Amino acid sequence: MVAVSGVSSNQLVRFQKIAVLTDFSECAGTALRYAAILARSYEAQICLAHAYVPTFAAFAAPDVSLVYKALDDLRDSLEKRLREQARSAFLAGVKCSIAVSVGGTDDLMKVLGDADIVVVGTTGKSGFEKAIFGSTAESIFRRVSVPVLIVGPGCARTEPAKAAIHKVLYATDLSPRSEICFPFAASIAHQYRASLLVLHAVPDDRLMSIFDAEVKAQQCADRYRKSIPECEVLCSVECGSPGKVILDKANDFPADMIVVGARGSEFSSIACHLGGGTAYHVAAHAHCPVLTVCRLRTVNSGKADGNRSHSGS
Repeated sequence: MVAVSGVSSNQLVRFQKIAVLTDFSECAGTALRYAAILARSYEAQICLAHAYVPTFAAFAAPDVSLVYKALDDLRDSLEKRLREQARSAFLAGVKCSIAVSVGGTDDLMKVLGDADIVVVGTTGKSGFEKAIFGSTAESIFRRVSVPVLIVGPGCARTEPAKAAIHKVLYATDLSPRSEICFPFAASIAHQYRASLLVLHAVPDDRLMSIFDAEVKAQQCADRYRKSIPECEVLCSVECGSPGKVILDKANDFPADMIVVGARGSEFSSIACHLGGGTAYHVAAHAHCPVLTVCRLRTVNSGKADGNRSHSGS
């Protein structure tokens, strides 16, 4: 994968390996369908992956050999389910492999260290439920070093097998660090010849700076037009809470994909159990997939012992 700032049309990001994390839920199934859309467009391969923790019942067998058999049976059962999904009709013609990892999502990401993008579904939990269980999707995009495409519950109302990306909304705070997101927004827009809307939200307590923001946003849009001249590039500066502004504009545009930056956190496990940030709020409530690009680049791409990744056929 090539990622650069100030990209030209022949230097755009390319996705070659798409990791799809699944818990076999309906949301995960929808996420896999969106991954298939990207895979066909970029001629990429998909790795369908699942992480699990063995139940205590597996260790309750009276003989050690039976314990090992129970663990092997569990893994074999999970691999069988992954293979069945990999043979889904909507994946016809897409090269698929599977990966199973013992442990949590961190362990799974070590197996998938060479992925260019991660796709994951989310139920969009909030409030008390989120405080208790946390959010796997938010934990992932705050900790990995590659973009994460989050498919929220609102996306289930569309039929991704027939979806097309005509309009991309790129939300930016206009800071130099936010430039990390643009190559990905540009790549999606270029790949689908989609319109790109550059959106900046000015919080209500900073209304005095709206003129400067409009000038800077327009300068960014002018520069972006040179990177993807084949695409229509629009610009909008709106007042209000960033999360609400992005969601409202995504509905009005209407966007087929949103690209937004997410702040990494040394305390991401805590953040994912509390209120969360703008990126997760948008992903949980948007009607389209949200591509999040985190500023924290600390993933370990090494392989972990005890994990398997192989072709699903």
